[in-house]
Amino acid sequence: MAKKAAQEALMETMNPKQREAFSNLLKMRRMHPETEEPMSEDKKSDCTDGEHCPEFKQIGEDELLTYLKAGWMIEHNLANGSVIIRRE
Repeated sequence: MAKKAAQEALMETMNPKQREAFSNLLKMRRMHPETEEPMSEDKKSDCTDGEHCPEFKQIGEDELLTYLKAGWMIEHNLANGSVIIRRE
């Protein structure tokens, strides 16, 4: 429950476009990375090691090149200049 409350508190600080992008990221985390099918609850719990689901980070543009060289992909550009990146 604390995780859900933290997500809701974070979303309250976002503009509508950012909330939509964040919601899409949360939906993607619930999808199997290979089949894009919804994962069952037991498969979600296996995702803790980062190998079975994508990992997301919010970084500044000044860090972007370093992460891209390390294999991360741009997921979304935020209005404040930050970037959401993803790694499988």
